[in-house]
Amino acid sequence: MKLLDHAAAVEVLAREDRGRGYGRLGCFSPSRDEVYVVPVSYRFQDSTAYFACLPGQTLDYLRAHPAGVCLEVDDIDDESDWVSVIATGRVEELSGMEYEAERQLAVSRAADGPLRDRFRERPSQAKPDLVLWALRIERISGRRDQWDWDVESS
Repeated sequence: MKLLDHAAAVEVLAREDRGRGYGRLGCFSPSRDEVYVVPVSYRFQDSTAYFACLPGQTLDYLRAHPAGVCLEVDDIDDESDWVSVIATGRVEELSGMEYEAERQLAVSRAADGPLRDRFRERPSQAKPDLVLWALRIERISGRRDQWDWDVESS
C-alpha cells in the first residue's frame, strides 16, 4: 500500500468531471457521542467540497459539531486496484452570494445523487429544504493499493 502525495489526493477529489462526485461524509454529534456517515454528492474547488443535505440527522450533526468533518472518496477499479482519500476540515453553512452561486449546481447533483429519492417523492418541497455546505478542507490523506494475484509458486 502506498501513501498518496497531496497532488494525487487532490486529483481524486477533483474527479467529479468524470462522473465521480460521490463520497461519504463523516460527522459527529457531541450530545449523542456518536459518529454518523452518509453518502453525498459533492463539487470540489479550491480546497473546498460543496455538498447539500436535507433536514434530518446529517443537518443536526453538522450544525452541532462543524469541526472535524470528513469526506471519504474512493476510486475502485476492482478488488486489487483502488485509491481512497480522506479530506478533513470544518463545514460552513452557505448563505448570501456563495449560496446563490452554488444552489443550482447543488440541486442538479442532489437530484442525481444520494438524495434523488427525496426529490422524486416531493420535488416541490425538496429544493426549498436543501441546505448547502462548504467543507473547508484542512487536511487530505490518501492511499493506493494494487495487488498482483499472479504470485509464482516455488
